[in-house]
Formats: sequence, structure tokens, C-alpha cells
Amino acid sequence: MVFPGHRYTSGYTNIHLDYQQKTKLVVEMESESQKTKLLLHRVSELEQIIGQKQLELDYLNKLLELGSQELGFDVKKNFSALLSNGLEGIKHDTAI
Repeated sequence: MVFPGHRYTSGYTNIHLDYQQKTKLVVEMESESQKTKLLLHRVSELEQIIGQKQLELDYLNKLLELGSQELGFDVKKNFSALLSNGLEGIKHDTAI
């Protein structure tokens, strides 16, 4: 003999099992969530700093390029020569 409640219970159980199989339960500590938020914020700050430094680097490279054109010699090469050889590395072929 089949009771009406039995079919309902079986149907409900099947639905419940299907629901459990499709759902994942994630348990994390509140401190982990807070730590993740702080790290994401720090990454954002560091990305902003990198962008600013890249702009500064591009500006300084352009400044060196324009200075080299203005002076008539490669400032980068002569500056590195100055560091390794002292004042002998500077070419004095331009009049100031």
C-alpha cells in the first residue's frame, strides 16, 4: 500500500538531492575575507604607483632625448662614461 505522503516525501527528497548536487557551500573565515579585500586594495595601489612611475620614466627619457638633440651629443652615453671615467668621458665639442 502506498501512502500519499510517501510519494511526496520521495519526490521532495529527490528534488533536495538534486539541489544539493548542484550547489556548493563555501565556508571561509571572516578574517580571510577581510584579508582578501585588503590585498586587492593593495594590488590596486601598487598598480597605480607603477603607472605613475612609468609616466615619470617616459617623461625623463624624452627629456634626455631632447637634451641630447639640443646639446649635440648623447647625454646617456656621456653620463655613463662620466661615471666610469670621471670628467675625461665628456666631449666638449659644443659651445655654451
